[in-house]
Amino acid sequence: MTRIRTLIVDSIPASIKRAIGAGIGIYIAFIGLKNAGIIVESSATFVTIGDLLYVSRTDLNKIVRIWKGSPYEKGCFSKGWHPAHPTFYVRKEHFGRLGGYDTSLDISADFEFMLRYLEVHQLRSAYLPYFMVKMRTGGVSNGSVKGILTGNQNIVKAFRKHGIPVSRFYMPIRITRKACDVIVSKIKWLRQKK
Repeated sequence: MTRIRTLIVDSIPASIKRAIGAGIGIYIAFIGLKNAGIIVESSATFVTIGDLLYVSRTDLNKIVRIWKGSPYEKGCFSKGWHPAHPTFYVRKEHFGRLGGYDTSLDISADFEFMLRYLEVHQLRSAYLPYFMVKMRTGGVSNGSVKGILTGNQNIVKAFRKHGIPVSRFYMPIRITRKACDVIVSKIKWLRQKK
């Protein structure tokens, strides 16, 4: 490999390298959503976010968790909110200007990326209330207690990197918020299936 190719490959977080197959699926899904008229180009929108279905590692039809997104509001990251990273689409021209992933934050590089684009640089965003992606459970950041703790510690580092104040109770707030989201979304999903 050439030196430039090696640098590019090394700059990709390990979790994304493992998700190349899913990335191809996301790309194909994006094309399908665009062809169906669900996703339309808008010069006013730089970031698009949506909903995510976590499915069983072994059964793609078994829904384990539902991540219902919501529109971005300034300051919401420090309250425990953030988009599901597989549903976070950014216009290509912003990557050169705002940069890619900060791999020093390891499994939380995606969080820092979204924090920087929305909170720091205030890119205009739109929320699409559609399940944009099915993602298998068991990833590095949420597959174990150690992964969850490491991820949250790196998220606090991301806030500090950008000078965004965050409560020392951020981790319990975020974990509680996610637990509540899981319970509420599961109840809603079960009611819709009846």
